[in-house]
Formats: sequence, structure tokens, C-alpha cells
Amino acid sequence: MDLGRREEVIGFIDFWTARTGIPAKSLCSWLGIRASKLSVWRTRTGIPNAHAPFVPREDCLTDDEVKAIVDFYQGHPFDGYRRCTYMVMDADVAVASLSTVYSVLRRAGVMRPRRAGRGCKGAGFRQPDCPHRHWHTDITHVKVNGIAANLCSVLDGYSRFILAHRLSEDGKALDVELVFQMAVERFPEARGRMISDNGRQFVCREYRELLAQHGFIYSNTSPYYPQSNGKLEKFHDSLKNGLLGGKELTSFEYAERVMDRLVDYYNNVRQHSAIGYVTPRDMMAGRAPEIQAERERKLKEAREQRRLANRRRRITLTAHRETEDGSAGEQPSRDSDVV
Repeated sequence: MDLGRREEVIGFIDFWTARTGIPAKSLCSWLGIRASKLSVWRTRTGIPNAHAPFVPREDCLTDDEVKAIVDFYQGHPFDGYRRCTYMVMDADVAVASLSTVYSVLRRAGVMRPRRAGRGCKGAGFRQPDCPHRHWHTDITHVKVNGIAANLCSVLDGYSRFILAHRLSEDGKALDVELVFQMAVERFPEARGRMISDNGRQFVCREYRELLAQHGFIYSNTSPYYPQSNGKLEKFHDSLKNGLLGGKELTSFEYAERVMDRLVDYYNNVRQHSAIGYVTPRDMMAGRAPEIQAERERKLKEAREQRRLANRRRRITLTAHRETEDGSAGEQPSRDSDVV
């Protein structure tokens, strides 16, 4: 309540208390204020309200860091704020936590809506604990010069690494066997389960015999339930709706080159949300714990640096304000107090 309104309430209560003899406590209850509040107002008669100034946290982001985060997020339209948080941290553009980046983007009004609902990852399925335990394969359609071509891929279920892929004009069993053979040649030590749907390319005898020759067990998914092979389905969705970015594939040779570049980007550059925002290459090589520990170190160091910088800034502003007021404020006794 401002000074004028406060003095008006005090005068009103004093007037009617003296005029009618009604206790001030009763008048306060009728007006909807506490008697203790009236007592505090009496001690501040004639003194205007003076609110404490806003004091930011010691480790708050600087304006340059906020701008860098917003610019980076806007420059990556196909990446969410979580992936961008770790991307800017790994690139040493800015170091901030997920909640801080979320708040910065919301205040800036640039937050993009979620593209899909929240899933239930891992429900009812035992996830592999090392590479080459589960391989996933499937076929998806890609438009090439207005005609649907088939992309067959093999993905490692632990690291989400694309082991092999091939773009072909048909989806015959020969193409599926060829892609599996490419993956086995790159990783001859692999043994485990090959997970796929019940397509005719995957249930034929020749394909299953090829799996058995290399020590793999065939595992088919539930009919009409693509979520059973969701890891590879997610890769195909990210490829066609995100990484392609509206590119028009005008010829089959050009489409093959584009797919090779996109798979290389997916494996070695793009950070995957399901494996802790590291690249599939780093996950397969076992570098994920080291990367995440380095991020924690950077985040802790950045918070401490911002805390010290803001503390020095606050001490400087306090000293400047006391100098302007003509008062000799208490100064730090050692240089170590301000560093």
C-alpha cells in the first residue's frame, strides 16, 4: 500500500475510534486488515515505502550467454532444447543446465512446441547393456524423383549406431540380405538377436539361414505394432521428417549420396536423446560416461565463475553507491575477499 492510502486508513480508524469509542481492533477486522499491521503502519507514519532492490543470483547467466543460447537454438530448428543444451555445452558456446536453458528460451518467446507425446521407453523390454546384443532392421520408403524407393537399415539397439544401410529401387529379400552382410563385415565379432517385423523379406528361409550362419537369432515383432521396433522406426522418422529438411531427391545417384551424408551425420555428429545426448559413435565406443562427467565439470565451473563475477560486480556497485551517498562503507579487508 502506498503512503497516501496508508495514512488515509490510519486517519479513518483514529477518527471513528475517537468519535464512537469502537476499538481500533474491531474497525481493522471490518476493514479486512490485521491490528498488527495497523501498529506497523503507525511506526512508519510519514515514511514512504522503500522496497529492497532486486538481487540476482550470484551464478546467473550474463546477457551475452543468454543471447548465445537463444541464437544457437534458433539456428538449429530441428533440435529440441535438451539437445541444444548439451550441444552448446560441448561446443563451449555457453554452459547452463537444462532448466536454465528452458527458462531462457521461454522468456525469449522462442520455445518450439513438442512434436510428439511423451512415450514409455523400455516398458516391458529388457534393454541391451552393451553393443551388438540387439540389432534392428526394417525398410522405409523415400521419395526419389516422385517415385518411392526403399531404404533398408540395420541399427544397433544399445548405441543407436547405424551399422549399414542401402537405398534400392525394390525391397526384395536380396537387398535385405545384402545390408545384413554389410553390417556383419563391418562388425564380424557381433552375435545376438536380429529384430524385425514380419515382412516377406525377413521371414523367408534364405534370410533366416543367413542369420544362423553368423550366430544371430531371428526375433519378430508383434503384428500391427510398430512400437516393437521403435528404435529403428524413430531413426526413419528423424531421417525423413528432420534430417532431410525438405530436400528434393531428384535422382537415384543423388539420393544415395544424400543418404550416406545423413547417416554419417546421424552416427557421428547428431546427439541422441535416448542415450544421454551423446552421438551413437561415442556411445558405441564407451565414451558416454566421460562426456557426461566433462559436462558436469563444465557446468560446475561455469556456475562458480559466474558467482564470483557477480559477487565482484555487487561489491563494486555497493562501494560506488556508498561513495555517492557520502558514507564510508565497509570495504573488504583482503584482496582474496573479492576474488
